[in-house]
Amino acid sequence: MKPTLLDIRRINALTDATFGVAMTILILSVEMPEDLTTENMLIMFKDHVLPSLLIYGLGFVILGSFWNESHSHNHLVFKSDVLSSWLYILFLMIVCIIPFSSHFVLHYPNQKLSILFYLFNLLVAKAINIVLVYYTWKKNYLKPGISKEHCRNVLLRNSIPAVFYIVYIPFAFYFSSWVLFLLPLPLLLQIFVGALDAKVNKNEDFIS
Repeated sequence: MKPTLLDIRRINALTDATFGVAMTILILSVEMPEDLTTENMLIMFKDHVLPSLLIYGLGFVILGSFWNESHSHNHLVFKSDVLSSWLYILFLMIVCIIPFSSHFVLHYPNQKLSILFYLFNLLVAKAINIVLVYYTWKKNYLKPGISKEHCRNVLLRNSIPAVFYIVYIPFAFYFSSWVLFLLPLPLLLQIFVGALDAKVNKNEDFIS
């Protein structure tokens, strides 16, 4: 029995809407009390608002990287089925937890539990994303002309953050406060690999 094929455009619309809401909710963690004196305002901005903005920026960039990878993959997909749709829904559900994880880390930046929860949140989301990409390719739901090399590069690009998150988990038990400063590293490597992949694809198109 063949799986029921679904319209990928509906999934793309749900994905964009979910990421839009999640990225907007992040800013709600940044608060500035009213009726503060100038001295107290400076103290509040330094001790609370500035760290909140840094956590907000980190969460926004992480969500942006998830959306970018999802968008890059969905751009190559022309159909879906019930199982892949549920994988998308599960992926989006985990993505929606990231604003809570960011809020948790903001209030408890030096606690192992908050850092570990954040890492597990990112790891599970990335793992589901990798499974989704692999399942889509195995079912041949990609547009014609997509090379195997390109598929391997996408899997590699998505695996880089997952490997770092796994490494960071034991590291968080001993150096919890430092893990947050290390989170941008896998994102930078992911962007670098993506740039190389785009250059290879451009060269392949030029040669062909």
